[in-house]
Amino acid sequence: KDLSAEGFSNVQNFQEFLTPGRLGVIGIVIFLTFLISVIVSSVVKLSIFYAAGNAKDKPSVGECLKVGFVNFIPVTLMGVVVFLLSFGSWFLLIVPGVFVSLYLQYFIYEMVLGGKKWFGAIKGSVQIMSQHLGEVLLRMIVLVVGFGVFYQLPIYLLELLAGTSSKEAAAQSMGLIIILST
Repeated sequence: KDLSAEGFSNVQNFQEFLTPGRLGVIGIVIFLTFLISVIVSSVVKLSIFYAAGNAKDKPSVGECLKVGFVNFIPVTLMGVVVFLLSFGSWFLLIVPGVFVSLYLQYFIYEMVLGGKKWFGAIKGSVQIMSQHLGEVLLRMIVLVVGFGVFYQLPIYLLELLAGTSSKEAAAQSMGLIIILST
């Protein structure tokens, strides 16, 4: 048997099978699968926020999922508004962008746990950050310094000692970090 002729026949059959109509259906199925997975993961995330915030009351799974479904659309739309506000502030300068993003980061908690709607959630988020700005900034500084020490410093040292490129040094330092963390 000539395998190349058989392989060509299979490719030709496959090309005949994938008509534009079937490709369109496959694309729609992939898009719908992606959309459903985004919705389900968002609802589960909101349900977990609600369950964690009301742990003393021990809400049922059904109650948590109901809160997740009810809040999905408002939280998603408010997320778009917060994104636009945060993204727009980055054009002013980096520092105002960081602060606007920080001050608006708790809107989800305000909507899900506080039961606030739309701009009431933004106001609540700003109040939370106003009361805890120092703590949040301290945590950010610790995370940035920790990132520098545990990730960037090994890359720099490997570049310096071995004379390798930053890409190779990054791969080597990740291996080093994994070994040291176990």
